[in-house]
Amino acid sequence: MQTKTYDPNTVFILELLPGLFGFLGIGYMYVGRTNDGLIRLIVWIIAVWGAWIVAWLMSIIIIGFCFMPLILIAQVGVPIWPALSLKNSLAAQTPASNL
Repeated sequence: MQTKTYDPNTVFILELLPGLFGFLGIGYMYVGRTNDGLIRLIVWIIAVWGAWIVAWLMSIIIIGFCFMPLILIAQVGVPIWPALSLKNSLAAQTPASNL
């Protein structure tokens, strides 16, 4: 049985770019790790929406405005971590001749 090899850079882009827009897990689904991808997608959508709703509600008492920069940093930083993790995982599995 032949296993399909994926380009780590392509998978990195597929995980990172949609993740920046709230759709984390697309790269995992692309490489066949559908359960991991769906879990990441659902949890990330709930987390991002929940954080923005809490910040909006808390902005009524001004403190929510302090959380908005942190939410933006997390919304950019969190997708980078699984994208790099998936890329490194695939790079370790890929023979050196395919790189």
